[in-house]
Amino acid sequence: MALAARRTLDAIQRFVRATFFGFTSMLVLLGAGVVNPDPEASVIAVLLIVALNFHVFGYVHNDVVDLHVDRTAPMRERDPLVTGGIRPAQALALAFVQIPISFVLTFAVAKSWHAPALLLLGYVATVVYNLYGKRCRVPITTDAIQGVAWISIALYGSSLVGEINALSVVVAAFGFGFIFLINGVHGGLRDLENDLRHRRVTTAIFLGARPIDHFRVRSTLRLQTFAAVPLLIMIGSQGLALLSARLDYAPLTEVLVVTGFGVAVGLNLWLWWEVVRAEQANEQRRKSIYANAFFLLLMPLIVLTPLLAPALRVTTGLCFFLPMLIFQDRIAQIRALLDASARDASSTQPTARP
Repeated sequence: MALAARRTLDAIQRFVRATFFGFTSMLVLLGAGVVNPDPEASVIAVLLIVALNFHVFGYVHNDVVDLHVDRTAPMRERDPLVTGGIRPAQALALAFVQIPISFVLTFAVAKSWHAPALLLLGYVATVVYNLYGKRCRVPITTDAIQGVAWISIALYGSSLVGEINALSVVVAAFGFGFIFLINGVHGGLRDLENDLRHRRVTTAIFLGARPIDHFRVRSTLRLQTFAAVPLLIMIGSQGLALLSARLDYAPLTEVLVVTGFGVAVGLNLWLWWEVVRAEQANEQRRKSIYANAFFLLLMPLIVLTPLLAPALRVTTGLCFFLPMLIFQDRIAQIRALLDASARDASSTQPTARP
């Protein structure tokens, strides 16, 4: 029974990218929370369901569009769509039913046209990316369009509970930078060999990254320079928020937030370099990608969740951490990377002579 449960969880993770729901829900909930820190429980429920609608649509629709590519990717060989456990028509039906559900809920709660308009923009930008991503001659363009989708969903959260403000833009900027980096650079390096086999054009390929052999990929200075931009957008947006007068922390909270943010920035700079460095083994790069994504997402949680009322703060934290605990592979990969790095560091220490 335990094995069957584990297989079911693995299938869910592979089909809807359950561990990444923390990112989607975080943007929507923080977007709302920086405008109204204490929304009603019914509004929080709508925010969560719409976040789930948007998340499922984006990932499932993308996998159906790219199914012929995923069928040759070793990392995707157990995906339900690849194995035939779920047929493409079934997946598309599940994806598209999310759209009317999200709009019905939005119209039931929204006080203006801004929230449904932003939700529509998010869906349209997602479809454009899914259809034309990796097919555009200048893939940075479609990566930016996908970034617009995540800007939209962050601002959707704000507009559903009130008026967009400066901190809404901070949340949206983080969402743009994160998806731009993770999909355009990190994912491009991870899937480089298979994308080249299918003549796909990703940002990593466009900026010169190429396989060295079956086990290693070479990055380039152009790619590293480009990858620094979304990283600086994410760190800079949260740093500016910390410096603004809008964040009225208690003294002890301020010390904890600044310390935690500083540690997260340091870890992210190191992990980012482990991802984009010129030569790196594929397995090590893949572990660094997952760890970098995790610690990047911690930054807005550290900076912005102290502003939220307890109910919204707990909801945001649970939506972020619970999927990772339930679908434990991501936590295990991050732990393995950090343990390996600690062993490498200790092995380089000079030994004392008798």
